[in-house]
Amino acid sequence: MIVKQGERQPVQGYPEELNTRIQSLFTGASAGDVAAKLDQWWDSQG
Repeated sequence: MIVKQGERQPVQGYPEELNTRIQSLFTGASAGDVAAKLDQWWDSQG
């Protein structure tokens, strides 16, 4: 993931969470599970 500089930045911790979830695809997680976990993480940041 490329993160640009400027005032609009991703939520703190998102790049790390995204990397973790993408890596889980290689260890058997389904795309649906990964998407659901990312949604859960995103919602917990509010």
